[in-house]
Amino acid sequence: MKVARGLIIALLLSVGLGTALNAWLPIDSLYPGQRALGQPVFQAIKPVELDHMLIVPFLKQIPLNYEYKRVKIKNNELFIDLVWPEDVPDKRKYDAVYMDAWQLIVSAFTQTSNMDQVFLRFLDQNSPEPDLILAVSCERTEALMTELAKTEEQTVPTEEFLNQFAHLVYGTGWRK
Repeated sequence: MKVARGLIIALLLSVGLGTALNAWLPIDSLYPGQRALGQPVFQAIKPVELDHMLIVPFLKQIPLNYEYKRVKIKNNELFIDLVWPEDVPDKRKYDAVYMDAWQLIVSAFTQTSNMDQVFLRFLDQNSPEPDLILAVSCERTEALMTELAKTEEQTVPTEEFLNQFAHLVYGTGWRK
């Protein structure tokens, strides 16, 4: 009986203390400038300036189907070589190429402030001389950035997107 009475008293004290703090501490002080202006508390992440120190963490957060082998940043241009898997005949692998190219382009242009061009090469490393499967180049333009703002709301088919905003060169490895 004493335990139950103690729990009830503790509950009433905690409710009273919470009410007193709520009345004493206005909600606007918890979210300075956010609540008063009607802005959401969580806001979009500010784009980063990509450099050699940030390239590995940047690429690690992008969900890719293929592994990258060589990455280079030069004059606001991003160069990435991706490794083609050994067993190629499955059509889904070709769809995955488009998806990886789309993911890298979207990430490079929406999550960074300094990348103006992206160059991707999908290479087959299984032969003595590496075969080019696909090369993709894309430049940051106003039309592209407008489309990328729309893609946050709706998904665009990747091959269609790439044909519209990027330059695709199919190498000899694509036909094998």
